[in-house]
Amino acid sequence: MLACAAAFSLPGWIVPPTIGVIGVALLHLSALGGDRRIEWSAWAFAAGGLCLLSIDRHAADEMLRLLGEDQRVDVAIGLVQWAGLALVFALFAWRARFTEGGMTAQAAAALMTYGALAQIVPVSVLPLVPAIGLIGLAQWNRRLAPARLASDRLLPGLGALLSLSVAWAAVPVLQWFEQASLSLIGDPVLATNLPVIRDMMVRLMLPSLAIGVAIWLGRDHVRAVAWRVATVVPVALGGVALHIAFKQLFALSSYPDFIGLGFAERTLWEALLLAISVAAWHFAPRLPWLRIVALGFGAAAMAHLGWYTILVHNPLGVEQAVGHVPVFNLLLPAYGLPLLWLWLARRHEPALCERHDRLRSVLQMLLIVLFCLSGLRQVIHGSILTMGGVSDAEDIFRSIIAILLAIGFLLWGIARASRDWRIASLVLMIGAVGKVFLFDASGLDGLLRIGSFVALGFSLIGIGWLYSRHLKGDKPLTSAE
Repeated sequence: MLACAAAFSLPGWIVPPTIGVIGVALLHLSALGGDRRIEWSAWAFAAGGLCLLSIDRHAADEMLRLLGEDQRVDVAIGLVQWAGLALVFALFAWRARFTEGGMTAQAAAALMTYGALAQIVPVSVLPLVPAIGLIGLAQWNRRLAPARLASDRLLPGLGALLSLSVAWAAVPVLQWFEQASLSLIGDPVLATNLPVIRDMMVRLMLPSLAIGVAIWLGRDHVRAVAWRVATVVPVALGGVALHIAFKQLFALSSYPDFIGLGFAERTLWEALLLAISVAAWHFAPRLPWLRIVALGFGAAAMAHLGWYTILVHNPLGVEQAVGHVPVFNLLLPAYGLPLLWLWLARRHEPALCERHDRLRSVLQMLLIVLFCLSGLRQVIHGSILTMGGVSDAEDIFRSIIAILLAIGFLLWGIARASRDWRIASLVLMIGAVGKVFLFDASGLDGLLRIGSFVALGFSLIGIGWLYSRHLKGDKPLTSAE
């Protein structure tokens, strides 16, 4: 009857919080009388207030502000409606004996508080509201729980605000994800197709920092599983934001830009990832968890290198400017820095490298071969390696490089007592010999043909001498080896 009287006598916009207040009174009466049936009635009134808010004529404009639309609203009415219901649900979360209902009420209170703030906060900074609220709730949860004791008292509210931050980040993340997905099949990521800097900062970068602070505050007062799951959010949002910010450095806006600067941009990105990995290794003795960071960033850099630089946009097959200066061009850092990281990995992660030594050796060999072949092509053809055909001289130089690499791999395999490197040396030498006999010699005449066979013969004699001198004591390979 009180609810009916309020509906007839009060302005429509104040009815929803009024119905909620009646529910709070019933909740208090249930506690005084010890009757759980009255509490169920109280929940019905709270839900009724929420439903009435959704159909109020002011609610449409107010909800548009929640979604980021700069809609003009009556601030006083909006505050009374949303703040009133936020207070109602906060009281339900505090006093209700129905546990699941109390958790739901806490999440609803957090959402209603966001709705109230949305009526007065400028839309341009509204995505920061739930992230900042997370810090406040995390600090409050920290005060409620004794030190080093897990507490889930405010977990529903934290989850609601975290969900709001993720929802605000959804559009720029999906826009970035679309471009990143297309890049996997060779479509370059252009800065003009990514979210603008303002959206990146307000929806991704700053919220990720705020969420990270909140997670750090709650590290000892929230269940470990929930803490680990929540950590994924700032890491993902921060990673997307950093990549978007990085893309602004070169600001590629067309395919010709990608041809001229794409290889440089990609090399710098991989160098930054590797630098973060090395820095994390440096501080890992004092902070052991940084080992995971180091391995993660290093693996990301190697995966980026393998897919984009070696497979999708390899300058040997795709138009990519690598620089005009022989040797000292972009090829050196592109392939040299990953080699350096693989060498450092053996120092910092000896046990891991020992378990995966063959994979590490194969990666090193691949990078060395690609660098030598690309470097030869750059010396002959300049910055764009796909320009021009393959001359007889270049073909012969390829064979020479293969022979020199075979000798180098053999020497390294002897120094490290590594069969993998010696086997790779043997494969390269057989390939080079076959190429010289079947292809290179057919294009030579007279003394040049004789000279090529003499050089090849001396190379084979030298390799045989190295094997006989340094590998006499090797035990034969077993089937397991």
